[in-house]
Amino acid sequence: MNPESKIPSPIPYTMRIGVTGHRKIKDANAVNIQITRTIEYLKTTIESVNTDPHQPLIPGNTKWRNAENFIIWKLKKSIAFLNAHPKRENPEHHTPLTWQVVSALAQGADRMVSRIAMDSLNASLQVILPFNEAEYREDFKTAEDLYEFEELYKEATITNIHSFECEPAPTPRNRGYRHSGEKMAETCDIIIAVWDGGPAKGVGGTAEIVDYALRLNRTVIWINSLHPEKPACLLFFNPHKRNGSEASFLSRKLPKSASEIASQFVQLAEYNRDPAKNLNGFNKVYQDNLMRIESGIKDSGLSREYLDPLINSVLPHYAMADYLAIYYNNKHVRSASWLYRLATIAVFVSIIQAIFLPSQTWLIIFEILALVSAVGWFRLSISGNWHEKWLNYRHLAERLRILGFTSIVPVNTGSASNSPVQLLPFYPSPGGWVESSLQYIKSGISYKSFTISDLQSIKSFVNNSWIKYQADYHVSSSYKKSRKASKDHKFIGVLLFLTLIAASFHLSDLFSELHFLENLIIVLVVILPAIAASQHAIGGIHDFERIASRSERMAEILHRLERAVDDALSTDEFAKEIQNAEDIMSTENHEWCVSLSFRRISLPV
Repeated sequence: MNPESKIPSPIPYTMRIGVTGHRKIKDANAVNIQITRTIEYLKTTIESVNTDPHQPLIPGNTKWRNAENFIIWKLKKSIAFLNAHPKRENPEHHTPLTWQVVSALAQGADRMVSRIAMDSLNASLQVILPFNEAEYREDFKTAEDLYEFEELYKEATITNIHSFECEPAPTPRNRGYRHSGEKMAETCDIIIAVWDGGPAKGVGGTAEIVDYALRLNRTVIWINSLHPEKPACLLFFNPHKRNGSEASFLSRKLPKSASEIASQFVQLAEYNRDPAKNLNGFNKVYQDNLMRIESGIKDSGLSREYLDPLINSVLPHYAMADYLAIYYNNKHVRSASWLYRLATIAVFVSIIQAIFLPSQTWLIIFEILALVSAVGWFRLSISGNWHEKWLNYRHLAERLRILGFTSIVPVNTGSASNSPVQLLPFYPSPGGWVESSLQYIKSGISYKSFTISDLQSIKSFVNNSWIKYQADYHVSSSYKKSRKASKDHKFIGVLLFLTLIAASFHLSDLFSELHFLENLIIVLVVILPAIAASQHAIGGIHDFERIASRSERMAEILHRLERAVDDALSTDEFAKEIQNAEDIMSTENHEWCVSLSFRRISLPV
């Protein structure tokens, strides 16, 4: 089999631009010109991600980070120019990008931005109405105003009327506008605010929506409606003032890198064309999983046609995500481990030079090299975003594994594959591009119905190939991680015991006349705790003990679930247990991702 034929096509992305602003614009022509310039700038900057793959992956939230991103960006481009960088600009790996403008189509700013986006970006239109259509039309006082609304409204591909419409009538109008503005902010990647900079004149005013969008960490671009000749700028909070006016926010020029405007798209584009992609590595993961699926088909006696959604739609994407997750996990662990080892080496070189070779000051060069290498590993890991890639790709892979097996059951099996799991909403969750990618892959699945006569075969396959397999994995993981944690504890204990002995010898002055031995004892007293601390930090990266405990608990839950699936007597009972399996595994995966998001690599200082 040609492994390249199984490589999944790039996952597309829909960039959503929302709009909030005033109905009455003093200089509509000048504002139109500025909106056009801004949208063209967004189009050029964001679409350049496909043609310039060396752009920063992480938004620069400090001057230092911005400077570092810029230097690395230009360095990569220079290396690529000299043909010393791997070719990564294959159009087949470009991320398909479509645009959508989200608006309430109110008079003024809403319609201006919507029309220009539709014309310049070929954007589709999503309309979020603050009330039902008949009530909303009452806001348009002239025939021309109503006609302009109708012309745009009939071009909408998606129309939403907020659920508050179901509240007891009449719904306060300002409340309706506030809800539609908030829904727009929640839906979009970028919000264009055509605003005079003043405080909101009532509930649901532009300043209030801008404030809400910034609190959601959306990209908010401000076009000054009073001074449209000024270039559009990026808004962020002023930590010293919060009065709902221009003074509440700070602004700066629009960024040159797309990661500061549309970070989710940048991360998906990097995933689609990731330079770590290796046909042999991908093919090994794909073949190993395919062989396991085919073995499950044979053992259960299940017809292969039931597995078409899993094999054709999900498995290629799973194999790619799984391979890349393994790759970046290895890079992250290796870089973090060497960060601590190199710091220990620097201490070792320093103490050896100071105690045994005080005149050989040139040896300090090796200490400096070790420290520079440690910092280099640290900055390389940060700029390459290895930790976040590992978490996002692993989360995507595990959600795809779940989706693959639940696709065998053509029922709605709960929320885990349909919407983000937010059991811990106050902690960082996987990137939004992961959820949109899952929805895209899920939308391409063709489900096949099954009857009660197929139930036993499907139960056998799902149990043996998924639930029991995962339970056995956690049993093995718990055992291996416990052993590794125990070895780490013993090793560190031996080092500290030896340190205690060396310190006791040093205190007793037994070897005070044997200068070499006395110096060696001093070296041991310093270097052994440093090695122990380094090993402890490396063990913290692997997190053996916590993972062992977590896997032990997970294995218990899955073994009970395995029995419940086996005992299901009807398709409804079976679907219910599949939903339980999906919820349990999705929750475990989400909590795992959340907990590790705080374990970023850091300098040993």
